[in-house]
Amino acid sequence: QDLLQATREETRGTRASFERVMTREQENLDFDQWLEDNPQGTREDFQKDSVGATNRVRSAEIAWQNAVLEQQLDEYAVKHSRRGMYNSLLWLGGTHVYNVMDALASSQAFHDDQERRPTVAGMLSAVPFLGLGQVYNKALSKAGLVFMTQSVLAGLAYNYDYLRTQAENQLLAIEQSETLSPGQIEIYRTEWRNRQRTVLRLRNTYIWYWLLFYMYGIFDAVVDAHLHDIDQRMRLTPDLAVLSNRAGLRLELKF
Repeated sequence: QDLLQATREETRGTRASFERVMTREQENLDFDQWLEDNPQGTREDFQKDSVGATNRVRSAEIAWQNAVLEQQLDEYAVKHSRRGMYNSLLWLGGTHVYNVMDALASSQAFHDDQERRPTVAGMLSAVPFLGLGQVYNKALSKAGLVFMTQSVLAGLAYNYDYLRTQAENQLLAIEQSETLSPGQIEIYRTEWRNRQRTVLRLRNTYIWYWLLFYMYGIFDAVVDAHLHDIDQRMRLTPDLAVLSNRAGLRLELKF
């Protein structure tokens, strides 16, 4: 914020300087006014003075334009930092929800051995963000994990898409500008294109992560529904018994 404030002050200063140059050089750009100050001057002398005045005005204008362009870059940097803070808050909130759900799961207060239908679990888990398939299976810890991960990844993708839009708007404005010099356009077009590509790549990455974890949530809910009573259907128990004149160890596997 301090850097942005300093940049804004510099922009206002260069604009004021540009206006002063325009006012001072105005008489050198108007032949009648110039002739009043130079009664012995010729048209050729006026043309020379007007070229110099035009160059000085243009130099002041370029300085002002550069200050504006730098201010836009600093404003974007502030927005980027603010979105980074939002991303951190997303992780903080998501982790809190996961911890609450994990604590509820550890309490065993909602545990039961009722039959689960994989189709229902899959359909419920197809609803994004809520982890309903895991809630249906009474896997509250996993439900918190699904909520945290899907919500945070979606938030990250949204924030980076917002930054991408901001960068693309600035890039388009520079490319369509009729007042910037070719050198300015080339320099700042490269600056904004690099920023746009960076946040676009991050946005796409988090979208892919979200889709993968969304599919995982459905798969996990269906599998857990199939295996809801695995502890009752498959047991491995030792049975120590005396057989004839020797002792043996028997393992019994029940399905």
